[in-house]
Amino acid sequence: MKINVSLIIILIGVMVFQMSHSAWSQAPPSFKYQAVVRDKTGQVLASQDISLQISILQSATNGPEIYQEVHSVTTSELGLVNIEVGRGKSISGSMAAIDWGGECHFLRIEMDPSGGTNFELMGISELLSVPYALYAAEAGSGKREADLDWEITGGNVVTGHGGSYPGGNVGIGNNAPGTLLYVAKNMGEPTITIRNLGGGGGATYSMVDDLSGANWKFKATTYGGFKIRDQANVLDVLTMEPNSAANTLYIKTGGNVGIGKNTPAEKLDVTGRVRSDQGFNVNGTNGLNDTTNQVTAFNFTDDKLKYRTVIHSGGILIYASTESGWVDAVGEFILPEQPFECGGTLVDSRDSKSYSTVQIGTQCWMAENLNVGMKINSIQGGYQQQNNQTIEKYCYGNDEANCNIYGGLYEWPEAMQYVTTEGAQGICPPGWHIATDNEWKILEGTVDSQYGVGDPEWDKENFRGLDAGGNLKEEGTTHWNSPNFGATNSSGFTGLPGGYRAYNSGSFNNLGYYGYFWSSTQNSTESSWLRGLSYGHPIVGRLNYYKDWGFSVRCLKDTIAP
Repeated sequence: MKINVSLIIILIGVMVFQMSHSAWSQAPPSFKYQAVVRDKTGQVLASQDISLQISILQSATNGPEIYQEVHSVTTSELGLVNIEVGRGKSISGSMAAIDWGGECHFLRIEMDPSGGTNFELMGISELLSVPYALYAAEAGSGKREADLDWEITGGNVVTGHGGSYPGGNVGIGNNAPGTLLYVAKNMGEPTITIRNLGGGGGATYSMVDDLSGANWKFKATTYGGFKIRDQANVLDVLTMEPNSAANTLYIKTGGNVGIGKNTPAEKLDVTGRVRSDQGFNVNGTNGLNDTTNQVTAFNFTDDKLKYRTVIHSGGILIYASTESGWVDAVGEFILPEQPFECGGTLVDSRDSKSYSTVQIGTQCWMAENLNVGMKINSIQGGYQQQNNQTIEKYCYGNDEANCNIYGGLYEWPEAMQYVTTEGAQGICPPGWHIATDNEWKILEGTVDSQYGVGDPEWDKENFRGLDAGGNLKEEGTTHWNSPNFGATNSSGFTGLPGGYRAYNSGSFNNLGYYGYFWSSTQNSTESSWLRGLSYGHPIVGRLNYYKDWGFSVRCLKDTIAP
């Protein structure tokens, strides 16, 4: 027979007591439950023995079963049953162990209308006020009421005023606060407001540490920012005013700021690098029509900095240079490069040295020997120039004055900056490169009066051609020794006799007699091709020498001039 049970009412907050009110802390953990039992046709089951299985579930209707008991009862003439949940035959769990003040709980009713143990589910409903009544009993057991309740006293709202600090935390929007005050909000940003409703001085928030005696105060500013005041509440140590006209963060009382340093010795004392996309002004006046250098990065470890040049006109930024490399100090303005026309002056942006240039056929060449890098003295044979991120040069006779006239002398790896790619920039300025063996052949065929570009004559080794050498050499004997045979410089190349630095002894030889110029083409892993001009004849030598010889360098423009 199918039986339905109908829940009439749960008597909210009605507890069963067998002791006086003074024994509140020992109230039995039970509550009354009343129901009417009917069959599936709606007829009341009067004066019938039945069995009820009562279960308390935690958190949800399908949550874990934390307590279960069984009641054997007889319905009344009206089909009523009255039981006390918590007083039946315990099957599992303990009513006394249930944390009524924690999560929500549900009551599951099952019945066997024949009084046996073949229970059918009658329904599940949430327990509402009963758990709170039980929780009140728990609150009265062993816990100080003054530590648990909020109370208005003397115009204050307080808790934990019974002589000890409460052990728990306060949660707003959170049922498991991990700090003394935990504020959470499901949507948007949680807000805590400390507001001054018109009194003088502004709103102040204090942090006090009784152990150290520190007492710091945060105070709202006129412009909607905040100040951090000293312990005496006298000086504003740090002020931020995001809504002020200045929109600034500043420190008063003449203090210093340390980043990575806890005892800053300067206004800004930083360990490590500092970068600014907008730069730091180094010079300039009103910012409206200025050309200024701005420091863009610091390396305090190596005492280096980077900078750039910016130009303002009428208050508008019209130019910002590329960033410099790491330098010791801010240097000259890095100004816009003017369109380069071959035949004009080339200024090397790395050291500001100037070089004449010349258009020869389809090629644009330097008309002077390259003089770049730091001078080192040649004191022995073999390689002395090193791959150390610094361009190094020899000056003939270890005399800088000779570099100023004839250019530097370079070992091939140094000239190539330690790559072996034909046409590499090497030590040439940006946009220029060390000419390949074939590019030297084009130059020779362009200036020789008998053998043109592409003639097999230029593929030969040693001295060849008719008069290409004379047409490439500077005229006269100011720098060349007599007789400087066949020199016309009709090409404008102005070849100079810089001599060489010997690979085996490190000595210098042939200044005024010969000029030697590296190409970027290797002959083998140990030697490379070069070109030689001589004081004694008008032809050009195509030679290969060991790479640790020191020879001159002429650079060729990357793009063909119009």
